[in-house]
Amino acid sequence: MRQKIGIFIGEVTSEYQEVILKAIFRKTKELNYDVFVFCNFGAYGNNVLYAEGEKSSIRIPDISRLDGIIVGEDTFDIDGMENELFILLRQQAECPVVYIRNPKEGFYNVLVEDGEAIADITRHFIKDHGFRDICFMTGDMRSEDALVRHKGFLTVMEEEGIPVTDHMVFEGDYWRSKGKEAVDWFLEGRDTYPQAIICSNDYMALSICDELKKRGIRIPEDICVSGYDDILEVRRYHPSITSIKAPFAAMGEKAVEIIDRVRKGVEQKRVEWLKPEIQLRRSCGCGKQEIVDDWSSLLHKVFVQEDDTKQLVLLTTEYQDAFEEDEYLRVAERYLQNVRCSKAYLCMCSEEEKSSEVKERDEFYSDEMILKRIFLRIRREKNMM
Repeated sequence: MRQKIGIFIGEVTSEYQEVILKAIFRKTKELNYDVFVFCNFGAYGNNVLYAEGEKSSIRIPDISRLDGIIVGEDTFDIDGMENELFILLRQQAECPVVYIRNPKEGFYNVLVEDGEAIADITRHFIKDHGFRDICFMTGDMRSEDALVRHKGFLTVMEEEGIPVTDHMVFEGDYWRSKGKEAVDWFLEGRDTYPQAIICSNDYMALSICDELKKRGIRIPEDICVSGYDDILEVRRYHPSITSIKAPFAAMGEKAVEIIDRVRKGVEQKRVEWLKPEIQLRRSCGCGKQEIVDDWSSLLHKVFVQEDDTKQLVLLTTEYQDAFEEDEYLRVAERYLQNVRCSKAYLCMCSEEEKSSEVKERDEFYSDEMILKRIFLRIRREKNMM
């Protein structure tokens, strides 16, 4: 009977998860394992039952019957899900368990030298560019990798004798929603932009670049920016963004190799470290622009549309549990703030129109609908040079 490896991971459509899973599939096929993926869609809305439903993916398998387990804990965004899975594995797992990227005592770990990678990019800006005015956008500081990356930045700044003030570090959320807030924070109490902004991941770097471009700030001529993860979008952005390429595929392959070695009785270290590589591009002035501006703009629109579509799917899902007008308005306001449109309308129709056949028409509304709310995205720009 072929041995079985179970994978616990969230949001499998994201680039990071997709690359890791493909690498795991290749390696397990080579080593003759079957693979079972237990995944969830992700957090949406405030309904406790939705969250419990998403969390239930970790309770699907009989853990004691698996021959190896791989966990992508940092892909979970349901509160308490990672702790519940950890307890289940401690109680029921009789096989080698490998955690990817987030260290877990008592299990095997495949970790990335995040702190050293951020330290290297910080040294690049200081040594190669001669910068000393460098700001840093962290991820959510409740996560281990955010703490490690932040420490890497602080360590090098201290080594070089560069003081780091409160407004040189902004805590982000690993998403693209806080670019304006971060830039405003970095500019607090000063009349000029910093020479560089280092971001803890690519989505935040994209949000910073978008915001700087809206303010007429040139990248890299006026300010340099870097990210982390090297996702496709930063490679296709204009200017292409300097990033740190995490060895996603190698992480997946290494996790399978660890399970295979342990099952065969071969000595195996508890922790395997992998080193990322800096990818120098136009956003720091050190690399080529591979995609011209016209194509970059088109690709950016595609990425934005994909993100907006996801927000609308989540909005529609939560609407299923809303029954009062006030609830509909609150749900719409929560999700539409993440959709990049300047104006949105919330209309309601009668029961009669709702039950009638939907006819093909050019308009998105009918004369019978009632306009309940107009949502406006109002920007307050801070023009500083």
